[in-house]
Amino acid sequence: MRQLLPFVILSLFVLVACQRVGREKGADSRINYGACVVPGQEKLFEIATLNLKEFPVDGDSTIEYVAALVKQLDVDVIALQEIESADRLKQLIDVMEGWEGLFSPVKTWSMSLAYIYKRSEVSLDASSVEALFTDDHSAFPRPPFKINVTHLPTGINCHLINIHLKCCSGEENETRRRKAAIKLKRYMDRQLPQEYVVLLGDFNDRIDQSTTAENVFFDFITDSGNYRFADMAIAKGSSDYWSFPGWPSHLDHILITNEWFSRVDTTYTLRPDVCVDAYLTKASDHRPVVMVVR
Repeated sequence: MRQLLPFVILSLFVLVACQRVGREKGADSRINYGACVVPGQEKLFEIATLNLKEFPVDGDSTIEYVAALVKQLDVDVIALQEIESADRLKQLIDVMEGWEGLFSPVKTWSMSLAYIYKRSEVSLDASSVEALFTDDHSAFPRPPFKINVTHLPTGINCHLINIHLKCCSGEENETRRRKAAIKLKRYMDRQLPQEYVVLLGDFNDRIDQSTTAENVFFDFITDSGNYRFADMAIAKGSSDYWSFPGWPSHLDHILITNEWFSRVDTTYTLRPDVCVDAYLTKASDHRPVVMVVR
């Protein structure tokens, strides 16, 4: 028995070390989103947006839940909102092998914008990283975050603009969102004509109302030859698939320019909260919205 003792001790040490490595890499087999996640496909370009609610709302536990979701979802690039800091974003990236992260050039309290993307699928133009409208806090309490990327399998080069507009109801807040929409459209019209552009994020408002008085994004909608909300069918569909289930409402959108129209395969909302009860408290109160492009 005495001869076996060193072997037993060594075995226990290896077991504990392996468990520690598993935790450090965010590997938690208990967090399985199962049928609620549609894994990405190598030859398709999958772009998503997700508001992570004061990330990380529950500390290291949140990082585990989000890392598990991203790994199982396996899309190419995700625009994130409400990221506390660059350090917290790095903690997420550190447990997701093969992923890279970008934190906004302009930090806004604990509500900053960020991107994460798969290095094997997406190439970033580092010179394109830019915060827009930094001098207009009224329209943009969180300056839009623009990058240019190339999806390697399809060869599509595109501009992504990540936004998180002013929240809440009331005439003043609606006016601020309307002002933001007008400025963004003017910018895209003038600065990015004939370019593949995606405007995505937490718009904090509906897109399905039918009049300009109700819909702060009506200028985009009426210019249907140049712009389209890829998720409009979700907005007009069942509330079961809306991106903010707590209200419920559909606030997270993906707006595309006409260069994309013939290439979009589908757009859908994932419902991770249906498969993992703790998602809404551990990860986010929003759901991911995903656009798939051929």
